[in-house]
Amino acid sequence: MPLSFVELAGGWAPAGAEFGFILLVGDPPPPGTAARLALDALAPQPGCWLSSGPVHSARFCQRAFDGLMHAGLASMPEPDSQPRALEWEAILQKQWMLAGKLRQLAEAYLTERVGLLPPYSAPLPETAAHYAANLARTIMLALPDSRDWAALQNELAAHLQSRDDARK
Repeated sequence: MPLSFVELAGGWAPAGAEFGFILLVGDPPPPGTAARLALDALAPQPGCWLSSGPVHSARFCQRAFDGLMHAGLASMPEPDSQPRALEWEAILQKQWMLAGKLRQLAEAYLTERVGLLPPYSAPLPETAAHYAANLARTIMLALPDSRDWAALQNELAAHLQSRDDARK
């Protein structure tokens, strides 16, 4: 008798307690099976879980969501009662570094699990027609590679320098 396997991923730990969690399922079981009943019991309501695609897709989605949440939470310092200037260059550098890591994660998922990188010819290949592949493709298309980040940083620095020179 073959073993059935369902991949589960979710952010139950500290951040999940504060921000909620999403139950991600890779290779979901068919309706009526014991595994499907277990998923429904773990979810806030029956059926309230996300089928992210084949095996390994749930873990990829969890890592991508964790990275995006970290980017949002780490972008600004903790509020306190003291006014202070933002160290925007350091904040921006951290965001660019995280964006590069997210892009690498997405590229690795598409290369290893889907077998091809965008752009895809129409119609969409069947191996790329699931939630995790769509998320990875969106990350890759939305975040340019790290060489573009360096060029953007140089352009921004030049603009700020010319603005400062004009004020003198």
